[in-house]
Amino acid sequence: MSDVRYIVVRLMGYVVDWNCMSMDLKVLRLGVSFGSTRLICASFGSTRLICASFGSTRLIGVSFGITRLIRASFGITRLICAFYGTTRLLCKGTARSRPTRGKKDA
Repeated sequence: MSDVRYIVVRLMGYVVDWNCMSMDLKVLRLGVSFGSTRLICASFGSTRLICASFGSTRLIGVSFGITRLIRASFGITRLICAFYGTTRLLCKGTARSRPTRGKKDA
């Protein structure tokens, strides 16, 4: 039998000092765990934070309206991309803390 955990927390109304933030929005936090695999989703109005962890592999996506920040990590290799609307501003890859070679997107 697999070790499965499922946690849902929903807050409505005013939230005070939650990670140094105050907001008057619906807050939804969803956490799902399957052994060493984790999927976490937090939503603050139109702001979303998604983190998926598969052992040593991590995928994080952050969305602020139409702005997105995505970070993917596969062991020692990391990929960081930032999107604002349909424009890709930054896409950087590293391996062993050294920049990887690739094309720059405009």
